Amino acid sequence: MTQIAGPAGVLELAVDERGGDCALLCHPHPLYGGSLHDAVLGLAEEAWQRQGGSSIRFNFRGVGASEGSFDGGDGEAEDAACVANWARATLGARTLTLLGYSFGAGVAWRTAAELDDIAQIVLVAPPMPSMDFPHRIAPPTVLIHGDQDDFVDAAFATKWAADQESARLITLQGADHFFSGAANALAAAFDTAFGARKGSG
Repeated sequence: MTQIAGPAGVLELAVDERGGDCALLCHPHPLYGGSLHDAVLGLAEEAWQRQGGSSIRFNFRGVGASEGSFDGGDGEAEDAACVANWARATLGARTLTLLGYSFGAGVAWRTAAELDDIAQIVLVAPPMPSMDFPHRIAPPTVLIHGDQDDFVDAAFATKWAADQESARLITLQGADHFFSGAANALAAAFDTAFGARKGSG
């Protein structure tokens, strides 16, 4: 594990350095067991590695060895921005992709609004109220959700994606919020999302 100075103290990172582009992966809600060890983030990282490039999973403040305490999304967005800036300065990341799952998707969306030159945002089962955060110009965005998600209204997600200038919606049939039994379909969705970005780069 790597530790860096964050806005609320030390931040704990798991860094896979391979050069080139870099993906920053944001975990689910800290108060409900979310951490950098989340299985969905693991699938996302594996898909990213198949495309090539570096990746960073990290713990928000108050999780694992990261210092501080839960801040409702605001401080966590500061954490993500700090890690993104570290990746650019230390890894020499050519471009940054932000991916978040559940609570982490809302954080990724908010963080991207504060950073320049984000290549892509991938939002996995985002809590839709947290997505009501304006972007001047949103980067290409992929929203992945299951049609059996009890926490994300499918109609709302569809409308939200349609309202964005450059968003693509991937709906996984039969998948719930935790993608139980849908790991293969989710991995394929990640391959599609990352492959489309690489193909356009």
